[in-house]
Amino acid sequence: MTPLYDHMWRTWHHHMALVMLAYVLAEMVRRLCQDALPLMSFNDVVFVAVQVRMPPNPDAEDMLGGLLALLRRRQEERSRSMEWKSVHYNANS
Repeated sequence: MTPLYDHMWRTWHHHMALVMLAYVLAEMVRRLCQDALPLMSFNDVVFVAVQVRMPPNPDAEDMLGGLLALLRRRQEERSRSMEWKSVHYNANS
C-alpha cells in the first residue's frame, strides 16, 4: 500500500470510529432521558447537541443542564402541537 492510500485508510477508520462514538453517546443520552422526555428521538438529541452553546471548559453539570433545558423546551413545543392537533382535528370530525 502506498503512503497516500495508507493515510486515507487510517483517516477513514479514524472518522468512522468518531462517528460511532458520537452515535453511542447520543443514544445513551436519549435512553437516560426517555422517562422524563418520552417524545425525544435520536434526532432531537443530535439537534440539541449541535445547538447547545457551552463555555470553553464546561463541566458535566453545565452540559447536562443545557441539554435538558433545550430538550424540555422541545418536549413542551411538541406537546402543545399534539394538543392543538387533537382539539382541531377532533372538532372537525
